[in-house]
Amino acid sequence: MKPTERQLQILMAIVKEYINTGTPVGSKALSEALPFSVSSATIRNEMGELIGQGYLIQPHTSAGRVPSVKGFKLYVNGLASGKLDKRDKSMIDNMLPEADDPEKLLENAGRALAAITNYAAVMTTPSDGDVSLIRVDTVQLGSRTGLIILLTSAGAVRNKIYRLSCDITPELQQAFMNIVKEWFIGKRLSDISMSYVQTVSASLPLDIMMAAPMLVALAQAAAEAGTSHVKMNGGDHLLCEFNGEEARSIFEFLRSEEDMLSLLKTAGDEIGVIFGDDTGRNELKTSSVVVKKYNFGKSAAGSLGIIGPLRMDYEKLIPKIDYFTKIFESRIKEVFSKYFGE
Repeated sequence: MKPTERQLQILMAIVKEYINTGTPVGSKALSEALPFSVSSATIRNEMGELIGQGYLIQPHTSAGRVPSVKGFKLYVNGLASGKLDKRDKSMIDNMLPEADDPEKLLENAGRALAAITNYAAVMTTPSDGDVSLIRVDTVQLGSRTGLIILLTSAGAVRNKIYRLSCDITPELQQAFMNIVKEWFIGKRLSDISMSYVQTVSASLPLDIMMAAPMLVALAQAAAEAGTSHVKMNGGDHLLCEFNGEEARSIFEFLRSEEDMLSLLKTAGDEIGVIFGDDTGRNELKTSSVVVKKYNFGKSAAGSLGIIGPLRMDYEKLIPKIDYFTKIFESRIKEVFSKYFGE
């Protein structure tokens, strides 16, 4: 059974009041928050109907009402697409600084997102096994040492140092790049294994077998780029928002990178809210995650979001995270242009 229009307005008012105060909402406080005039008795009757429909909870007989997870869902689904004012946009622009490498950018972004929202921030690094290799460059560091730099279709950049038993010559570097173009570009990262490198090396002419350590470094960098990780910042905010037992349970869940990756991969193309009650995990029962994918070009690269209590101010947070994601994606492009000059 769906709420009537009046019941829906009452529910929305209760959710907003509960978000602001964190305490059960009574009929008196609610009557002052409603955009229409109605008696306290009518409000109590309507709240009773909403309890019966599963949208509200009454903790105690004499207490006010609090939204259930079902009530929060209805509230979030009814939110209009919010817009940020210039001040909030400027704050996000300034708090997400530029970086010289992808790892530093992720660290900066995590700290900035936690500071902007005052909640624990989580981010996944690109990528997974279906991602392919799209670019490889080399940088000579010494007469016999160099750096392999690769870029994946999900926007991950990785590098690896290699050492040769002979001097690095322009001819050898060119031979290596020819091998990369023929055997590696466009290849899925999960297919660039050491056994694959051995197969490629076995087919090489003897005069360029010296490039084998470069291929090994390439395979090692590809293996690292194909493994996604979760980074968390602002964990101290959990201690402010949850009681000790709840915070401990959430920290335990966060320590499992596999569980966090599985949760964040459920994010859709649009920003969304994952309610802990829907995850089947007791550790997240009193929390929710606001999460959004970030892209590199046209491909999804990873996810970013925040973890907080059910009563987060979604109306303000969702536009902030949405805009933050756009700025983060622009910073990713800037970092890649420093690596590859594009």
